Parts: sequence; C-alpha cells; structure tokens
Amino acid sequence: MKLDNKVWSDKIIQKFDPSFHHRWEIYDDILLSKLNKKSVWIDLGCGDNSTVERFGRHCSLAIGVDLSFQKKSRALFVAADLRKLPFKSNMVDLIALRFVVEHLQKYPDDFQDLIRVLKQHGRILILTTNLISPFIFIPRVLPFKLKSLLLRILFRVKADDVLPTYHKYNSLPKFRKINKLKLVEFQFIQDANYQTKWVFLIFFFWHIVTRAKSFNRFRTNMLVVLQKFA
Repeated sequence: MKLDNKVWSDKIIQKFDPSFHHRWEIYDDILLSKLNKKSVWIDLGCGDNSTVERFGRHCSLAIGVDLSFQKKSRALFVAADLRKLPFKSNMVDLIALRFVVEHLQKYPDDFQDLIRVLKQHGRILILTTNLISPFIFIPRVLPFKLKSLLLRILFRVKADDVLPTYHKYNSLPKFRKINKLKLVEFQFIQDANYQTKWVFLIFFFWHIVTRAKSFNRFRTNMLVVLQKFA
C-alpha cells in the first residue's frame, strides 16, 4: 500500500463520512470488549499470530492456532486443525475466527470441536465475507486461478494467502442454526481498501450506498458473535 493512497483516501473519508470505521477497527474493538484478565482466548487461523501478540496481555491466556507453526511469533502458538483442537473441554471463554469460516467445507460439523472446548456461555467471534454481497457472490462463479490472479492484482494479496472458499456458513440463517450456539450479535460491515485509489472509491461508494437500511445486508463483510448454551 502506498502511503499517499492512505492519506488521499482518509481525506475522502473525513469529508463524506467521518464516522466510518474499517472492518479491522470494528473487529479489534469488539474483540477487546470480550476480553478480561480472567479470559482464555484462542485465535483460530491466526496466521502470523500478530493479533495475539497485540492483545494477549488483556486476558489470562491467549493462544494462536493455525495449521503451520509460526517461528517468528513471540506469543504462544499451537499448530493444530480446528476440527481436532488439543485443548480440554469447557476451558475457553472466547474463540476468534477472522476470515476463516468462508474456507470451511462441512456445515455445521466443522464447528463441533469449537463447541466442545468452549465454556458454557463462552463466545465465538467471527469476521467473514457476506455471501449475498455482489462483491462476494459474483466472483464465486470465476475459476479459482482467475479469482486468485484478480485478488493478487487488485488487492496485492500474496499467492500463498489465496485459499479456496466455500461459503457454507456465510449467511445470517446459517449462523442461527448451529446446534448449541445462539446468535447474540450481528452486523454487516463495508470496508474500504487502500491498495489502489480506484478500488478504494468503488468500495467507499458502496459503503455510502449501503448505509441505507434496505441495502445494508449487501455489504461485503459480516461480524458475528455466537454464544454457547446447554
């Protein structure tokens, strides 16, 4: 991302909607609101474990989990599959999944081990893509290689970071039907990308359009909080 793109984009944001917040700002605020000094938090699909490094001090125990070991991480990390978590049952207060569930293939089976390790009334925080957004729905019809190429060109995404998506969970009704989990918080979020000016303008324009209640459900991202009950 070029610094001048950010400066230029921020000026437009301040002019047309100073209340706008990027998806990562909203996600971080909600994540922090769920943590306290007694919390046990697992960040699933943690990547480089940077989120645990930044916010781990706000809870009793914070663990990053991903399929491969991140040697550069200074925070606690465990290499594991979310379907076979190496943790005791009923030990976790918060599980966070940031851009993970769109890659899961088996609904709702892929959530069963998350539910197992979660304490009663524990929560799952999810940031993911919104299936009915045109920016998400239309690219689904493209071949994976073409979609991967477009993501690398438009958003400067590394090839290794582009994974197949299945969107088995990515709608509001799906989150309401997972056994032993109750939907307690939900919002649609529209991000604005800084990588190129014209991409920013398209996304920020869509943010302005979808502020209307009737169009809000077409935003590109969903933020979901689920709570475990008996």
